[in-house]
Amino acid sequence: MALNYGKNTFSQRFTTTFRVSKIRPLNEMKKFAAGLKGLQIPEGERTVLFAPAPYLALLAEELRYEPILIGADHVSCPLGPATYKTSGLSCSCAPTGELCPDELAALGCRAVLLGCMDRRICLQESSEIISLKAAYAAVHGLRPYICVGELHAEHLDDTCASAVADQLDPVISMLRANDDVCVRDISLIYEPWADAPEEAPPRQQIEDAVGFIREYFLDRISYAPEILYGGGLGKNSIRDILSAEGICGLMLDADEM
Repeated sequence: MALNYGKNTFSQRFTTTFRVSKIRPLNEMKKFAAGLKGLQIPEGERTVLFAPAPYLALLAEELRYEPILIGADHVSCPLGPATYKTSGLSCSCAPTGELCPDELAALGCRAVLLGCMDRRICLQESSEIISLKAAYAAVHGLRPYICVGELHAEHLDDTCASAVADQLDPVISMLRANDDVCVRDISLIYEPWADAPEEAPPRQQIEDAVGFIREYFLDRISYAPEILYGGGLGKNSIRDILSAEGICGLMLDADEM
């Protein structure tokens, strides 16, 4: 059943993000960046390339004249007492080996990827910490792209809605705590079944999940961010995903380009 969301403020801009996850020698990364030069991006659309920290400065330099935003795949959490209020996030000192938002911005970054399922599972990164990082990144000029989604096991147990809601609640709390326009300018990436990369939900389930996410936001703060799809394709084609209701973009694997 189609849901009627009425008027809302979520962005209609189409966004394509690419994630570099494969470690390559720097000369190979330079060739990869060269292959992106001259990429034709339709007017009004946004393209973001996420990469690990060692490649950020190289990509920013190689693609400085291209309409591609460079994004980091991690950002540090502020030291000191945790608060979602951006006025309290003035500390820019990152722990050893970590990078804070202003350091990433100095490297040429304009976005950051947060909440990937591997960090949630392997590093036990909580939704509260992810939301704190989102506020910290946004107030320092980095647009947060926050991944949310259920595991395949949660799909089989029919607990998808509660799993996703638990990830969304801290994001909503963070948005409620701030009136900053920059903080509200976030994106969500629906990343389902990350523990079963060879499988993926059918299109109708993707539409239902995206509709649930948007309705969950609108019921609580009358605002819904743009929602991208970042899960596997499974039996879906890219055309299937792009035509799914509520999808504002994709996250693709740059290593398969």
